[in-house]
Amino acid sequence: MQQHPERFSANVILRPVFQETILPNIAFIGGGGEISYWLQLKNVFSKANVDFPPIFLRNSFLLFKENQEQKLDKMNLSVEDLFAESELLFTNWVKQNTTQKINLTTEKQTAESFYEALQQKVKLVDTTLATHTKAIAVKALKKIETLEKKLLQAEKRKFIDQKNQLINIKQDLFYNNNLQERTENFSYLYSIYGSSFLDMILNCSDSFKQEFALIKMNT
Repeated sequence: MQQHPERFSANVILRPVFQETILPNIAFIGGGGEISYWLQLKNVFSKANVDFPPIFLRNSFLLFKENQEQKLDKMNLSVEDLFAESELLFTNWVKQNTTQKINLTTEKQTAESFYEALQQKVKLVDTTLATHTKAIAVKALKKIETLEKKLLQAEKRKFIDQKNQLINIKQDLFYNNNLQERTENFSYLYSIYGSSFLDMILNCSDSFKQEFALIKMNT
């Protein structure tokens, strides 16, 4: 290695160390995945006696269209809500918008009180039956919880159109559950908006605030 250093190259662990040795940076600005990768290498830098640069998370952006925002407004949702997992988002939306009583919390509390009182009565007759009564209570409460889940599923089937609409919007903005910046090609956006696209991104950028910016496009 001393005689023929050109025969060796840095692996994934040593690459940043080589990078900072040859071309030291005042700071490293990267995405979430890059930051996680670099933060694992602090000890490697220390062992190699190379200064570890300050780390900053870069800005990220989500571009959405006005008609997408309008569709969400009709459902009383915001673009921010779309960061939730699809099924969880739809489940919460159904719970908030259904006119039917599908939450059985009150019924579960009533059942718990009933079986607690029953258990106290049973103890007066035979303490060994208290455990049996408790087991009956557990089974009864599980059946109520199962019924509650079935009520929710039945109600969700009534909102299939809203579910499809949510899925379509989320797929447009988070293709295959990935961030837009990982799937949308810059050249496509540039072909639509031209150099004004770069100006818009620059105006919405502030490296030291480390924000995830939501940008509404006019078209």
